Amino acid sequence: MGSVYGPRTKVSVTPFNGSTINYGFATNCTGAEQGALGQTQIANVQGIIVYGTSAPKPGRMTKEPDAGPQQAGVNVNTTSYVDWQSINSAEAAGWKLVKGATLTPKLGRGSRSVRVKAEIAPSLIKVWDMKTEQFNRITAATLAEMGISAYVQADANNNNVIQGDNKIEGASVFGARSDEGLSVGFIAYQRVDNMPAGWAAYGRAATNDPRVARQ
Repeated sequence: MGSVYGPRTKVSVTPFNGSTINYGFATNCTGAEQGALGQTQIANVQGIIVYGTSAPKPGRMTKEPDAGPQQAGVNVNTTSYVDWQSINSAEAAGWKLVKGATLTPKLGRGSRSVRVKAEIAPSLIKVWDMKTEQFNRITAATLAEMGISAYVQADANNNNVIQGDNKIEGASVFGARSDEGLSVGFIAYQRVDNMPAGWAAYGRAATNDPRVARQ
């Protein structure tokens, strides 16, 4: 995010007031712009970092360039994600909030899938859709033994829920397979060493930035 030119730096922001999520992304904002928007370079972030989530997603701010010569044909506005704690100060410095934050995932509405959740890492709850046929075949009881349950309205009040991520750094994430050929993509991290009979946990492949501290 930012200018379409220049090297990119991996940074993180907190999406909304009360959130415990570190939302990571690559930006080519200048150091001054990163500071104005509350963007923290990942080497200085404490905790797990998630990338590409559909929820939560931070608000976005934009700023027109300062007066001076401009390069022809270049989009001179700078737009990027903002840490919620920096919105007021950024506005005072001339930035404009052009899109608000997306908070927590919506409830599932389809009959062909069940929206489920699991605490896949300490204080990090992942929400995803499981086919109804798969949910029923595994059974709610067995899923519960792996820390998986339906995502319900009360869960939307939590500030540590994510959906649609494409990468998680700083934590080991696990799925599980059964002797009967069934599988689930994610399980609660607390259940890795205490699986239901006939099930075994496996670690999901991940490439972590070495600057991110493991939790």
